[in-house]
Amino acid sequence: MQLKTPLSKQHPQRNTHQCNLVSSQGDRRRIICFYRLTTLRAFSLSELSLLKSLSDTLLPLVEHHAQSLVQAGSRGARQEPEPGSLDQAFSGRLAQDSITLSAREQEVCLGLLTGGTVAEMAARLKVKNSSVETYLKRATAKLGVSGRHGLARWMAGG
Repeated sequence: MQLKTPLSKQHPQRNTHQCNLVSSQGDRRRIICFYRLTTLRAFSLSELSLLKSLSDTLLPLVEHHAQSLVQAGSRGARQEPEPGSLDQAFSGRLAQDSITLSAREQEVCLGLLTGGTVAEMAARLKVKNSSVETYLKRATAKLGVSGRHGLARWMAGG
């Protein structure tokens, strides 16, 4: 993780503080950039620590997604990945670890992995927030992880 405040010579059009989360594998590099105007305070150590924690989860998912796109391209697929591709990857990961989740547990996990919130999942499934949290707790217990960040790390192979 790097923190940069660009010099006006380097980026005259940007008056920003910048935090770059970088992952590299072989000759490929994945970068997630966060910007904050210099009229606002610079990133604090606690914010940098939080971004670092997020990067431990997010960058492997980005790498996994990129590899999926490369594999799809090498098979001759020229279109965007199907909406079910995360579902297929999740099911494959469950099978690989010989884990069985209920349909509802899988639905909650997939919803959260795609960025949904507990409240959004509850509304979609027409249940209470506490029910979604219970499904998540049951699923993560079976996976041997804790919480949605643990779920994302598990999905990324960590």
